[in-house]
Amino acid sequence: TNDFNTLVVGTGQRSVIKLPDGTKVWLNSGSRLVYPVAFSGDTREVYLEGEAYFDVKHDIKHPFYVRAGKMDIKVLGTEFYVSSNLNSTDNYAVLVHGSIAFSTGTPYL
Repeated sequence: TNDFNTLVVGTGQRSVIKLPDGTKVWLNSGSRLVYPVAFSGDTREVYLEGEAYFDVKHDIKHPFYVRAGKMDIKVLGTEFYVSSNLNSTDNYAVLVHGSIAFSTGTPYL
């Protein structure tokens, strides 16, 4: 098992965090990010509720996953924006640079 941190950004605030693998995440107001203290295993996974911009550290052997609402986003190293709100049907990802694999399913948070 892995220990997780939770970063909650208050209303009217923004925050930036550097994850254990070097990935940078900018979180918008009212967002929540759950991420491991240290990435282990074959994948790197984080859970998002709200809005965030990701600059993912490239690691072909350890794909990075964002689990956000009903969205699964898989990347190897790229920049993208995610908007995920459990109370909205307007959830999306915007690719800025690189490539992502996008799928939908059951909500995570």
